[in-house]
Amino acid sequence: MSLSDYYLKRAVTDLEGRVSKVLLNNEEVPIISITNKGRQLIVNTDRVDNIRRINSVKLLDELNNVILERSPNRNTEGSRSLEFRFEIEVE
Repeated sequence: MSLSDYYLKRAVTDLEGRVSKVLLNNEEVPIISITNKGRQLIVNTDRVDNIRRINSVKLLDELNNVILERSPNRNTEGSRSLEFRFEIEVE
């Protein structure tokens, strides 16, 4: 048994209202857009300059609970400007 398309889209709408911040290495990165595409939510951040290492990237809700988290522990080539895009698909 699976959820109806209506409720999957409703879950995305709920998530859209809860996304509040992105943290890169525990520093807040401004969100420039949140786009609801039915069963997919896309969150784009502003560009962050002078990034030398990525330890963690987190997408948080309005209560600072983690929605998504990645801990790549990767160095970047030199001092980079980066922007982040989260694509969440509800199935």
